Amino acid sequence: MRYYLRSALMAALLLGMSVNGVLIALVCNLRGKAEMTNYYVGRTCAFLGSYLLGVEYDVINEHLLELSHPAVVICNHQATLDVVSMGRIMPKGVVVMGKKSLRWVPFLGQFMLLGGAVFIDRKDRKGALETMAYVSRILRAEKKSIFIFPEGTRSRQLTNDLLPFKKGAFYLALEGQYPIVPIVVSTYHQVYSSRLRLFEGGKLVIKVLDPIPTKGRAPADVNDLIDEVHAAMSKALREISGPPSPEARLVGSAARPDAVKQE
Repeated sequence: MRYYLRSALMAALLLGMSVNGVLIALVCNLRGKAEMTNYYVGRTCAFLGSYLLGVEYDVINEHLLELSHPAVVICNHQATLDVVSMGRIMPKGVVVMGKKSLRWVPFLGQFMLLGGAVFIDRKDRKGALETMAYVSRILRAEKKSIFIFPEGTRSRQLTNDLLPFKKGAFYLALEGQYPIVPIVVSTYHQVYSSRLRLFEGGKLVIKVLDPIPTKGRAPADVNDLIDEVHAAMSKALREISGPPSPEARLVGSAARPDAVKQE
């Protein structure tokens, strides 16, 4: 019963924040502060989400998110609860990247658009690369950073593993010579899991890792860069998470521990 009640509350929260996000985005745009939209909406969502869903966060190295130059901020992607977790650590002056289909979701799409979100069609590889080159120029010109989930989809993992990373975020970092700022959120399964029909609430750990520089690296180095970042985030994920779920073998794992890259 708790799982269904809190899941309903989370759905209501996300809908409410999408509507509220449109209003906040309009105010921010009118004040010439569109880049602050995601920060204000995210912090509000995290505050309400913690109270309604019984989730607390312990953030390690949060000072590393005080960005003074454009950067590519990346984070592991586990479940719907990521929206609350993402809100807790959303830096100021950061836009987000999402799949193209989100643009047409009522309220959410409008909020993201007004907040300067970048929408990408991953099925169109050529178009995606052109979008990355365009985004790189915008980040430099407007001194913004971007937030991306490099796994590309929710892992729903129970084993403290990451999915393979897509290449887009790393091409973007190499194109603009922007540092990569990795963020790792501990595995959710003791707090929330749609696969286990569990929503107990509790404490999660978020760790911001040291920025990884890309200056002097070329696009040809993308695979090595992905391996380096994947290894660092995988290590941190295992360090800050509890033991893997005993039920992982029964339900199967969506994640794979390897770092095979997908286009």
